Amino acid sequence: MSEFSTVLDMLSLAPHTVRHTLVLFSFAFMINYLVRTAYMSEGTRSVFVHVLVCVLTLLPAVILAGMLLLGAYRYPERSWMNPGIAALLYVPWYAGGALTRLARPDTEGADLGWLAMGALITFPIGFAVAIVFGRA
Repeated sequence: MSEFSTVLDMLSLAPHTVRHTLVLFSFAFMINYLVRTAYMSEGTRSVFVHVLVCVLTLLPAVILAGMLLLGAYRYPERSWMNPGIAALLYVPWYAGGALTRLARPDTEGADLGWLAMGALITFPIGFAVAIVFGRA
């Protein structure tokens, strides 16, 4: 099995890679928040850093929406289960934000408003593709 097909299996929430996917993306979402906070703290007056921080804020939601889309396309029988798996990944996303608040209490880490915006990106797409591809 090639590395490319392994990555596609992980991104599509394949049944045999779900645990590995949860671990990998949990780590990635937590690191994403820490990198976001590091940039926010160091480049306070930079327009580029501001745009990067805005992109990093909602990047996990966009990744999850893509995972739900790819997962429903490749494994339509699991399309109704995948939003639940995506919901599990919101826990480390929140935890990554909570970690940033330990280092910098003045940051927007673990902000429920941004997580809600992420949910508005992730879950309507997840349920729409489950309706289109799912076999209920």
